[in-house]
Amino acid sequence: MLGKKETIQKTFRLDSKINDNLEVLSAVLERTQNDLVNVAIQNLLEENNDWLAKWIFVDYTDDFWLTQEDIKIKIDCVSVELYYINEYKDIKMKVEVEDEGRIAIQYEKTYDSDKSDINKELVKLYSYLNPNCKEIKEYLKNVNNYK
Repeated sequence: MLGKKETIQKTFRLDSKINDNLEVLSAVLERTQNDLVNVAIQNLLEENNDWLAKWIFVDYTDDFWLTQEDIKIKIDCVSVELYYINEYKDIKMKVEVEDEGRIAIQYEKTYDSDKSDINKELVKLYSYLNPNCKEIKEYLKNVNNYK
């Protein structure tokens, strides 16, 4: 059974020459301009997987913000733990990075409940990961699943 595809309406401005060529290509291929734009954006996103992968820890900590329950995530050689302290006012982040089975880096930071500072730190942790590890490959497969 096919699931319902979610769509969002957006308004874009196009260069007039791009618009002209899009109209011609749409007529030649007998496909809607909407279809062609979706394919082009999908290709752009897939070509820039390395940028999308940097958000893996941010995406995997979404439940923490929704449920406000402690969370521990391990991706490749990096473990991240987030939990609230001070009755949901401050957040502690514990990070461990392993190298050949030993802890090479270990630190804790305390943040106020502002999500943006924590997300910046989570994006930085990508630098410790092997971009070819199974977790990142699976993550990108899911992120790039537009069907």
